[in-house]
Amino acid sequence: MKRKDLYELVWAKPLKQICKEKEITYIDFKRLCSENHIPLPELGYWTKLRFV
Repeated sequence: MKRKDLYELVWAKPLKQICKEKEITYIDFKRLCSENHIPLPELGYWTKLRFV
């Protein structure tokens, strides 16, 4: 997966959902993002979007 694709995926769905779909642990996925310098949404980001 290219960095751009990973970035778009991270900002399209909640991390828990991505981890479940890709069958990867949350910690491993966060490490992958960190290694590729991909910022993660802050806590509560997806909840805030629902109410905007």
